[in-house]
Amino acid sequence: MSQLAAFEVEGWTGPVTFIAGKGTIDDGRPVRLSVGVRHWSADAWVVVTSHRHDPDGLDRLRRWLPARLLGEATTAEHGARLMEAATSDRLVWEDTTISVLGAPVRFKRADLGGGRWVAIGPGEETDVTIEAAGVGHDDVRLIPYHEAIPPLLPAHAVAPADAPARPVRVDLTYRDARLVGMIGSQSVELDLEVPRSSGDARGRFAGAGLDVMWQLGDNYFTHPDIPGSLAGICAGQPVALNGIFVLDSDWSIDRATITGRYGDWTVDARLDGFSSQDVGITGSFGPTLFSVAATIAGDGRSGQVRGRVGGQAIRLDAGRRGQAIRVTGVGAGPPAFLAATIGALLYFI
Repeated sequence: MSQLAAFEVEGWTGPVTFIAGKGTIDDGRPVRLSVGVRHWSADAWVVVTSHRHDPDGLDRLRRWLPARLLGEATTAEHGARLMEAATSDRLVWEDTTISVLGAPVRFKRADLGGGRWVAIGPGEETDVTIEAAGVGHDDVRLIPYHEAIPPLLPAHAVAPADAPARPVRVDLTYRDARLVGMIGSQSVELDLEVPRSSGDARGRFAGAGLDVMWQLGDNYFTHPDIPGSLAGICAGQPVALNGIFVLDSDWSIDRATITGRYGDWTVDARLDGFSSQDVGITGSFGPTLFSVAATIAGDGRSGQVRGRVGGQAIRLDAGRRGQAIRVTGVGAGPPAFLAATIGALLYFI
């Protein structure tokens, strides 16, 4: 397959970063399915993503784009309107023209309010999506990304079916919507913003590619049963999880069930709330059994995870240090399990 082209916005004066994108394994070789470039400044941002063309995937993209921005809704009412529009095809998509490589290209654009908009430009081999806030579509002109696109996944980054639950040292720092550090001898470089009811995490985790999206229902409208989902690619394997989080009268988690798949593995977990700060989680992640307890301090500035994963001890501590959150300790389990555990810990601090 041909390599996907990455695009950046011409004349952007703020930071510009590469997004690893999604991938899959085809005949034992990594194949890139999407690649993106993120732009941001003090009062505006743009994400341009190239997707390998799928004739049946445009409807999915039309739902995916606005859903990604639900967490940016200006009010609960605004978020509810976006959710309804995204899931019922009620968004109004207008024809517009955006410059790509110096030539006008027809896009479908939807205004989400509050200066936010999304656009889709279908092509013969590549579909291009744009998410933006604080910048007009007339000011977006796409040119080739200025750096070489790195390889999607090294061969060792694809998780084998019998990946062991080895204990690994964890030393991570989260600041300014970015998680960096080390898992064992492997690096972590993730773009994500928490806590948000919807969002994505993109980059590398424990040396492997990760690109996932999550969505939680608005507890203002769906209390006490809050639906949640997560989908994407981790270490070359597709992941899709769904859950129902049941809140008590104090809006704390009473219980939850999470089911889904990671590659060929089945994921099944149950969560029980012991208090407003303590929960227990038991279940299986493929062949790996786990039983852990998580505690968040009353002031919400620190937390910990303790338990057993695949027969190995897991011990994670997280705490705020100024504007940053530090996560240290010993992790265990497949990379996707550890990524979900650390992501959930960060979400509640």
